[in-house]
Amino acid sequence: MSRKGRLTVVGTGIQAVAHCTLEAKLAIERADVVFTQVPDPLALHWVRELNDKVIPLNDLYDREPDRAHAYVAMADRILAALREGKEVCAAFYGHPGVFVDPSHAAVARARAEGFEARMLPGISAEDCLFADLGVDPAEVGCQAFEATSFLFYRRAWDPAACLVLWQIGVTGDHTLRHREPAPGALAALRDKLLASYPAEHQVAVYEAATSPFISPRIEWMVLGELAEATFSGISTLFIPAYGRPLLDEAALARLHLSPGEV
Repeated sequence: MSRKGRLTVVGTGIQAVAHCTLEAKLAIERADVVFTQVPDPLALHWVRELNDKVIPLNDLYDREPDRAHAYVAMADRILAALREGKEVCAAFYGHPGVFVDPSHAAVARARAEGFEARMLPGISAEDCLFADLGVDPAEVGCQAFEATSFLFYRRAWDPAACLVLWQIGVTGDHTLRHREPAPGALAALRDKLLASYPAEHQVAVYEAATSPFISPRIEWMVLGELAEATFSGISTLFIPAYGRPLLDEAALARLHLSPGEV
């Protein structure tokens, strides 16, 4: 039997007013308390217009210089209200399930304690990327990695599919404290990619528009110039597919198909 109190985690989208779903908006309006982690005053003002019982979570970044500790503190604050039997909504920027540690932690902890908890999607930076760059991820396939993880580990990826590297602007910053690329990290990432792509392969630095009054950043360059590029904390690197995938002839044979038929 569920305990009294319910948690709904929602995404406000990249552009809060335009990108928030009707379902998420309704959850904000009906909540007894709304915790927010949104990046700008306009988004916060919009949430407060829907519900005046808003408690921002951004202050925890100042109290906890280590981001991992700040994320735990955010989940703690959300769970404390839930234990009071309240209808709790936690609204996060973008999609609440993408690069949002406290949202997943809060839902998991709430369910473990016997509370009803759910997560509602929002428009993410990836959704905006596909639209702004005119990319259909189903056409040749699409792979996505966090840039530092991609650099630090021996990832197997297919150059014949698109590659998306998130948080390129903090590549190599495993501490999450400096908010800029570690010295030499972009050059190391470039060299790792050059093992699979030519230096003249066109790649794009992408930043989704956070307001309807500005345009997204779409800056194309050759891969060989990656280490000299300028990135921000919301930059993403998009690498189009290169070459063609190899046919799995054994799989085709099982389906009684020849390579010329596909």
